[in-house]
Amino acid sequence: MSRKLSLKINARKTIVGVVTGKIEIALIKKAKKDGARIIELRLDTLKDRGEEDLKEKLEKIRKVGLPLILTIRSTKEGGEKIITDKERLSLFSALIPFVDFIDIELSSKKILKLVTSLARKEKKQIIISHHDFNKTPGLKKLEGIIKNAIDSGASIVKIATFARSSEDIKRLSTLLSNYKNKKALALIAMGRAGQVSRVFFPFLGSALTFGSITKSTAPGQLTLKELATEIKKYD
Repeated sequence: MSRKLSLKINARKTIVGVVTGKIEIALIKKAKKDGARIIELRLDTLKDRGEEDLKEKLEKIRKVGLPLILTIRSTKEGGEKIITDKERLSLFSALIPFVDFIDIELSSKKILKLVTSLARKEKKQIIISHHDFNKTPGLKKLEGIIKNAIDSGASIVKIATFARSSEDIKRLSTLLSNYKNKKALALIAMGRAGQVSRVFFPFLGSALTFGSITKSTAPGQLTLKELATEIKKYD
């Protein structure tokens, strides 16, 4: 395996470049030049998920010199293809040694404990995520999600909700501004109204912000280059 890569989260407005569809090393190298500090591989979007082939490709990505997030999103929370929990668990088990972070949904209750246990054993950072594509819940509900994610072993809690108005943005920014836990928190507002969060929430302490390298994986997601350009204006 490649050398271990390390990253101090939120050290410099941490931009994640999201890879979908297929793995092209040239695009990942370009993403690094464009400002990506981490690469997220969305396995649920890939046509070919053969484990041995993926191990080779993950090694090639890591040689670019960026930490890597492994995500196999459930269809319940925006995954592109239906992948059974059994297959997801098998993929996580095989590929965790080749990445730096894993992202698994809080709602993936059947495999959550097993996957986080594997990640801890390999000393990987654990992102436990929650996605709501319909609304932004109230503060009490959001605080409960954060608590449950931390109790489930998250080193980073990621919450992405759909914003319908500026009030939703204010609610999320209030949550972020008042957050005191040592565990990192990444908040994202999806949708057109939420695009501002992708640029400005990192300035309030949001640990990660995501830009597409190939195609958008969430409503309102900017391209990596657009995101890096906008953040640079205010940094």
